[in-house]
Amino acid sequence: MILNPKNILICRLSAIGDCIETWPLAVALKRSWPECSITWVVDCGVDSLLRGHPYVDEVIRLPKGWLKSPKLIWKLRHDLRRRAIDLAIDPQGLSKSSLLGWLSGAKRRVGFAAPIGKEIAPFLYTDKISPIGKHLVDRQLELLEPIGVEKHQVTFGYQAGKSECDWWLRESRQVVQGSRYCVINPGAGWMSRMWSMERYGEVAKHLRRHGIAPLVLWGGTREYQLAKQVIDVSEGTAVLAPDTTLPQLAAILQASEFYLGSETGPMHLAAALGVGCVSLHGPTSFEKSGPYGSQHEPIQRIYSPENRKTASNESMMAISIDDVVEACDRIIKKLRPALPTAA
Repeated sequence: MILNPKNILICRLSAIGDCIETWPLAVALKRSWPECSITWVVDCGVDSLLRGHPYVDEVIRLPKGWLKSPKLIWKLRHDLRRRAIDLAIDPQGLSKSSLLGWLSGAKRRVGFAAPIGKEIAPFLYTDKISPIGKHLVDRQLELLEPIGVEKHQVTFGYQAGKSECDWWLRESRQVVQGSRYCVINPGAGWMSRMWSMERYGEVAKHLRRHGIAPLVLWGGTREYQLAKQVIDVSEGTAVLAPDTTLPQLAAILQASEFYLGSETGPMHLAAALGVGCVSLHGPTSFEKSGPYGSQHEPIQRIYSPENRKTASNESMMAISIDDVVEACDRIIKKLRPALPTAA
């Protein structure tokens, strides 16, 4: 058993939400071995958040398709081995993530046994575990058991940066004009996770009547159009968020009353920042991948575990406007008792 690893590699490449849910693992490692250096390898935009995470020492951002390039693989092997990695942890459980640990030359490589570990991944680990927890955060923390890391209270260890908070303090004077606000995120990566823009707009009207400005997030042209639809239906009671980087989004979420939307990277970021979430779930189980913690209000009427990339949003549309309004009222009362609630 490695009693005091000096250099640790975390192989969680994507996606943004899954990487955020892996932060407690990095925190637990650093608390157990404060002098260790943690290197994290990613191939998505979450690197901009990881570079500001106080428990992560170095971030390697890989280009998409790196696994198809022998030249890049050889360079990556060299880069990893010069770091003298002695412990590699793979919370992703795929061939490409497990290969990173193997390429690093780490003598201890921890990951999930099949069927959680997929493809060739289980064959590349020295230590394999079969998780028993339901939520992804808890399951990933079980990877620490073979190396003797004690269980700590789960913490994500991240706060928005000062420069981003200062930026939002200035920007918010124009956007929400000093009002208390919640964040609505109507977009999602898959159609199966989409709720109705018209329904978001009706909920926005309700929130404004009760003293909260609904701030609608967007990213890219498609989500900008969705956000405009929500604002139009809300009859202008909702307002459009500015275009942001992920660190700037963290500042917006951190200062908000709560988050409303489906399971996405911004939802997991809000939860990691301690912000309550009214989260809408259809093709994914809220018990497995909802916002982590007891302060949230997840809503799921039908669990439809179809192919999330090709399924319709029928299970999401089973969630009514009243379902969401009532959950918003509960979270307002629970998190901010001073705010007015519906009569």
